[in-house]
Amino acid sequence: MPQYQFVVKETPQGKADHDKHLHRREVARQKGHVMGAERQGEVVETYEDGFGCYTWVVDAPSRAILDDFIKECERHGFVKLSSGPTLLDAKGV
Repeated sequence: MPQYQFVVKETPQGKADHDKHLHRREVARQKGHVMGAERQGEVVETYEDGFGCYTWVVDAPSRAILDDFIKECERHGFVKLSSGPTLLDAKGV
């Protein structure tokens, strides 16, 4: 299955509600599982100008499923795609 990397960055709304970001991440992981996008490893957290930047590595059967997953992550306005997605490994394509 193809593997992709992308980075989402907190919006001002996400920064204001940062204390709940781990709960939202777990909900996103569960939704990704249902959609067919499986997180690989742990999300890497960095900070830029006080905003959290979260690097995800995900196995997804298609770019369309990955794009739908990212849209779902962005849907509530806590994060916005800042980089990627980048294809890391095209295994199974």
